[in-house]
Amino acid sequence: MAMSPSSRLMDLRRSRSASDDGSTGAAGPVVSSRRLRLEDLSNPPTAAELRQYSDANMHDLPPTYKREPENRVYVVRGLRLESVKHVGFDMDHTICEYKSPQYEALQYRLIVNRLVAMGYPESIRTLSYDASFPIRGLCLDTKLGNLLKLDQYGTILAATHGRRRLTTAEKYPSKFINLAKVGSGRRFHLYDTLFSMPEICLYADLISLFESEMESSELGIDDEKLSLSFEALFIDLRAAVDHIHYSGELKDATTADLEMYVEPAPRLADLLLRFRTKAKVFLLTNSPYAYTNIIMDYLLAPSYTADYPNWRSFFDVAIVSARKPLFFGKGTALREVEVATGNLKLHRITAFEDGAVYHGGSLSTFCELTGARGPDVLYIGDHIFGDVIKSKKNSGWRTLLVVRELVDELNSFRNSTSEFVHLANLEFMLAEIYRGLDSSAVNPPNVKDIHAEIRATRFADLYASSVTNIIHYPMFYAFRTQAALMPHERGAMQGGDDAHDMAQPSLAVDSDSDDLNISGSVHALDSSMETLAQRKRTLRRASSDDDDDDDDMQSRSDHHHPPCGSPDEAGGPILAGNSDNDDSDDDA
Repeated sequence: MAMSPSSRLMDLRRSRSASDDGSTGAAGPVVSSRRLRLEDLSNPPTAAELRQYSDANMHDLPPTYKREPENRVYVVRGLRLESVKHVGFDMDHTICEYKSPQYEALQYRLIVNRLVAMGYPESIRTLSYDASFPIRGLCLDTKLGNLLKLDQYGTILAATHGRRRLTTAEKYPSKFINLAKVGSGRRFHLYDTLFSMPEICLYADLISLFESEMESSELGIDDEKLSLSFEALFIDLRAAVDHIHYSGELKDATTADLEMYVEPAPRLADLLLRFRTKAKVFLLTNSPYAYTNIIMDYLLAPSYTADYPNWRSFFDVAIVSARKPLFFGKGTALREVEVATGNLKLHRITAFEDGAVYHGGSLSTFCELTGARGPDVLYIGDHIFGDVIKSKKNSGWRTLLVVRELVDELNSFRNSTSEFVHLANLEFMLAEIYRGLDSSAVNPPNVKDIHAEIRATRFADLYASSVTNIIHYPMFYAFRTQAALMPHERGAMQGGDDAHDMAQPSLAVDSDSDDLNISGSVHALDSSMETLAQRKRTLRRASSDDDDDDDDMQSRSDHHHPPCGSPDEAGGPILAGNSDNDDSDDDA
């Protein structure tokens, strides 16, 4: 169990000599002419104490209190919760967490059944979902039938054909894909949602099955029994996926056995009610009313009381069939849902009524009826494009991205400590090899063996593994970001001449820190916080100038938005707040 700040300060005070002049121990504020040390401060310290405080050496600071990694909110942009006036939630994969791999296995079976109905052989019924194979963010080469893992520049990190691992040079000698060719309707299709996991797995399984039984060419199955291009297979699979969503098969199978497919949410009611003490709370989901009603009732029924007799009473506003990301653009007509029948009522809506449910609508209508301004709204969802990018760019809403895979990622980091240590050793060796060499050196050192050991960096945004992680923070908590140091600044902090900036691993994870520092883990304090704040503003403004425009981003994302679930995704963070919010905190 983590020690409280007061306990750590008491330990420090006991460890100091009692003979120090002016030391007050735990007695309270110190007012004297001498410089104060950490153990002399009140908790929280006064302004007068801070003016007299003398910074402790980095190595003398006690461990900083941190929540358990899986319970934290990881932050990209700072946000003060007390500044939020409206809090919105997506439903599927956010408020409602589906059990994995049971839910993906269900989708897999339904897709297989549909393919058989479309004429595919009965033998494909022998296939089953393998949760260890697919991950979000993979890209499919629809022409050659290969699944690719790309970095943000289009460099191919890994490739498979069916279940067979490819060497990059086999099909892609340049080891690079032009990202302009990635997107809906283009050669390379991006899988960026949790709903895509069964589709990824089944596509690979079908290729492996067909190629094991029949002759194939570079472009598809070419046998006397069957002629099927990899692109045609992709189109058929997409049609089958669309069918199970839009026909209602997946929704019906899910609601028929909620305990099998839906995780209970014992802390959801507490989270919603705590937010309602400080802000207006709304539900904004792409799911239709009938499905939303069943799911939300299942999740919140254990918390019903006389004051909160149904799930609708936990929200100030509930909007279904929102059709995000269209909602953040031109939207659709806003209609009221008759909660008893599910029928729509078309009439002029001048205000959102308590206990009512609404269908469709748009960002402009929502803001007009609620008085919400962009920076006042925190929206929590799981889809990078539909929930985060569009709401941020079109409305200025602050956003928190829920990434289910984060818990597995953190466990992987914990279990890879020895690998990070080995990587740090290799990078130190590489730096030593280049020590003292400049442009006059003509004989390059042999670093082939060391380079072969160094693996590619993994990139991650900042986010939370579950929507209820935020319940671990007070409603006035201020999330803050760790200032990113430029390479020359990291070199200065580390000391010495290090042209390669190799003194730290390219990816380091501090298990006691709320921040995942992707570009180098250098936990250092700048003596001038004003300088850091200015640097943060400059970097963020520069970053915002490089954003893709909405149309280009939309073309790169798979926009299959099943009626039983809103668009979603991973990988990702609390993309919360104003980029220029200097006083906001982002440690979580």
